[in-house]
Amino acid sequence: MDTIMIKVRSLLLLGIMALAGGAWAQVPSAMKLESSAAISDGQEFPIESTIEVSGDHIVWTQYSQSGNSQETRFEIAGVNGDWDQNTNQGLLIYTVVIDESREEIIIKGTAESTEVNIGPNNQYTIRMIMHTITYN
Repeated sequence: MDTIMIKVRSLLLLGIMALAGGAWAQVPSAMKLESSAAISDGQEFPIESTIEVSGDHIVWTQYSQSGNSQETRFEIAGVNGDWDQNTNQGLLIYTVVIDESREEIIIKGTAESTEVNIGPNNQYTIRMIMHTITYN
């Protein structure tokens, strides 16, 4: 009987540890990232833009120097990864619908920088170095 109780306690302890570990992994429900340049094919373009993640959409807005803006809206089909809002570090991989196919938008934050990569099949990636991140 003692060995059964030890096994049950071990299983309970493993379950609690798994739940606690999952609590550390976070995906922000809403965040806004701002950039002053986009990089494509090694060239940097001085284009102000924002990436807003909210609910089941990601909205990428680009602002031209003349004051016009262009908004691209992506439907989120799924998300993997985790993010620390205190340090702005982590990796979030959003699966989104682009032209009726599933693609990825990747947000990667390190101590040095935060980047957003948007690119169908990663064939031509648009990379943005973000300078401001806010959470709602």
